[in-house]
Amino acid sequence: MPPRRGRGRLVACVLGAVAVVGALALLVVHVFMGGPTSREVSMTNASIGYGCTATVSGIDYYWDPADRRLMRADPDDGQSAEVMRLDDDGEYVRRIDAGSDDVFVLVSRYDGSEPDELRRVSADGSDVTGIYRAEEDPSGGYGMIRQANEFDGMLFVAVEMRPNDATGSPARLEVWRMKPDGGERELLASVECDPDGLAMGPDSLYYTDGQQVFAYEYDDAAPRLLYASAWDYLSPPAPHRGRVYFMESYDKPIDGVTGYRVTGKLVGRITSVAPDGSDIQSFDIPQDSEPLELIALADGTAYLQMRTAASEGGTDGVSYGVIAGFSLSDGSLASSVELPPAFGNPRATDAGGHLVVAMMSNDSVGAAYGAYALGYDGTVLRTYEGLPADGEA
Repeated sequence: MPPRRGRGRLVACVLGAVAVVGALALLVVHVFMGGPTSREVSMTNASIGYGCTATVSGIDYYWDPADRRLMRADPDDGQSAEVMRLDDDGEYVRRIDAGSDDVFVLVSRYDGSEPDELRRVSADGSDVTGIYRAEEDPSGGYGMIRQANEFDGMLFVAVEMRPNDATGSPARLEVWRMKPDGGERELLASVECDPDGLAMGPDSLYYTDGQQVFAYEYDDAAPRLLYASAWDYLSPPAPHRGRVYFMESYDKPIDGVTGYRVTGKLVGRITSVAPDGSDIQSFDIPQDSEPLELIALADGTAYLQMRTAASEGGTDGVSYGVIAGFSLSDGSLASSVELPPAFGNPRATDAGGHLVVAMMSNDSVGAAYGAYALGYDGTVLRTYEGLPADGEA
């Protein structure tokens, strides 16, 4: 799925010197004790990871859209092997999500002739089974599966129900609980909302809608507003260490060449709130930087996709594949790495000890332009999938 909903173009940035970044003025400094819970890691991976990669039982998985196959990679030796393949040219994969022992692959059809299907794939690919199909909305609209996540042996599936436009009915989000094989289905929640970003847990969820962040307990009558932003863009929400994080940024063009950088103003910040919406804390992203997306939270660090000016062989260009890590405790630059190619969009999940990064294209989930195991310090540990040959992407 596209990296941003309703935002079709990327903003530009130039990373400043480490000394400048280290001099950032924090709005608030928060001292963390302990790490994120496994539940928070799963929710955050499914949210800001965009379903591009997954880690199950220590093995990393990514989708290879060029050859239409799910790959598993051993982070120790970097060897990749095919797990499953799509043989129907009318199908495509929208995302992959991690279960306790399996990978859940969300498959859609280009022509929309059939509802989304969630398929359960065993770790070695020996068993591939369709376990759930999105149902049609009673008004004649359709249901779109947003994500799946497994907690304590039960699978939770979020489905966005889009009503027939002629009815004027609002969109709503349904949360279903079921066995990992699709059995014993139970509708836990149905709430009127049109979420841009979503972090779903077993008893509650967080979502962004426009410039607002909401929390919703499945037993509550209605969602609660956690935060209202005055910025142009909010990233999907990311639960981490007892707080909810998101990135805020501007999207205001200044010319048609260098992009959308706002000179002389803050261009972005990382903000977090307590689960009840109190204790708002933020730190600014350097003014000479343009954040594109919050892609991971791990090891006390917020990892952001940045866009930088680049020059190769005397030709000026732009790189979208810069990943900059900023300390959550003081906002300083902790790491920075540029991954090839210049036109890829990195998306990451926390594998526990490293990040799994897929370099996706603007319109494709998965490793369209490479997949990597990336250390928390920005070191490329393994290259699972390199750049495609010219003309193959």
